[in-house]
Amino acid sequence: MPFTRTYTTFAAGVNQAARTLVRFPLNTVYSLYGEKAAGTKGIYLNSPIAPYVVNEVSQDATSDYVYILGNHASEFLINTTYCLHDVLTLTPKSDKPTWTDIIGSPANIAATFPNGVIGQWIPVIPDSSAKAFPFNNKFISGPTGGTTATVNSTIDNGANWATTAWVIGTDNSISSPNYASSIVMLYNYITNSNPYESANNSEVLALGDCTFVGYNLVLLGNRLLPSLIGKINTQGDSGAVTTTIDRYFLQPTGHLSSSSGRGPAHGSTTANSGTPESAKVLQYITSDSGQYYLQFIYKELKFSPSYGDNSKFDIVNGESTVTDNNGNTVIVGQKRVKLPFFTGEA
Repeated sequence: MPFTRTYTTFAAGVNQAARTLVRFPLNTVYSLYGEKAAGTKGIYLNSPIAPYVVNEVSQDATSDYVYILGNHASEFLINTTYCLHDVLTLTPKSDKPTWTDIIGSPANIAATFPNGVIGQWIPVIPDSSAKAFPFNNKFISGPTGGTTATVNSTIDNGANWATTAWVIGTDNSISSPNYASSIVMLYNYITNSNPYESANNSEVLALGDCTFVGYNLVLLGNRLLPSLIGKINTQGDSGAVTTTIDRYFLQPTGHLSSSSGRGPAHGSTTANSGTPESAKVLQYITSDSGQYYLQFIYKELKFSPSYGDNSKFDIVNGESTVTDNNGNTVIVGQKRVKLPFFTGEA
C-alpha cells in the first residue's frame, strides 16, 4: 500500500531530453525520498493525467527537485499541489490485502490529511461533472466480500465523514458520478498483492514460451498483467494464448543477448485483437545466490488500429520504454518472483 503525500511546486515543469524536471521547496521531497529513490522505481508523481515514475530525487541551492521519465512539463504548473506516492513505504503482507484509492483534488487531500494518508490517488479531479474514476488496482471484492467497495467521504476537509458502499463492475472503475469539487473519498477494497520485483537480465537456466495476455478475468492473466506493466485490463478479448520462441541468442555467460535485432523472436498471432491493456511475456528460470527465480521478460501491446508489435522481445535491465511499429511508446522490462527451490550454491 503506498503512502500518499502532497507537495506544492516551486516552479513549472521543464522538459530536459527524455525527462521532466519538477521543482519543490527546499527540504521537502528530498528529505523523505532522496536516499530511498536511488536506484529504485517505487516512487511516483501524479499529474492530473497519469502517474509517472520518479527517476531521480535531489536538491540544489535553489530547491528540491525530481525527474520523471518522459516529457510532461505542460502537466506541472508553478505553485500547484500534486500527489506523490511511495509504493515501497508499506508493502502487503498477505496475498489479498485491503487497498485504498483516494479521490479528490490534491489541495483538498492536503487539507484533509496534512500529514499524509495511506492509499493511492486516482488522477482524476472531481468537478461536479460526470467522470469515470478507474481504480489503481484490480478490484477483487469489498473488504468483507461481495461486489461493493466501502467508501468513506468528506466534503469539509475531514470535519465530518460519511460511510457508504459502491458496486464495482467489470470496468474496474466508479462510473460517471457527479462528485462535488470539495469531496475527498477513500475507496476500500480487496485486491491481489504483487510479488514481482524488478530484475536485471540474468543467466537462462530454462527458457519458456511466449504468452499473450489480455483479458479482464484474473484467472486468465489479469493478475500477471498489472503486476508487470501496472495496467489493468477492463474489457478483454481472449485469454492467455501461447506461441513458441523461434529464435534467440545467448551470450557466453548464458544471458540473453540485448543487442539490437537479437532479442527473442516469435511467430505472429491474432490473439487479443483490439484488446486494450495487453502484453506479451516470456518466462525463464534463473538463480541468484542459490535461490531459484521465475523471471518474466515483458512487452506492452497497444492497439491503434492494429498491434504494432515486431514479434520480438527487448532485453533490458529493469524497466524501460521503446517505440512500437505504430509509433506508440510501450513498456518493456524484466521482473522476477522467488521459487521455493534452492541450488545449493552460495
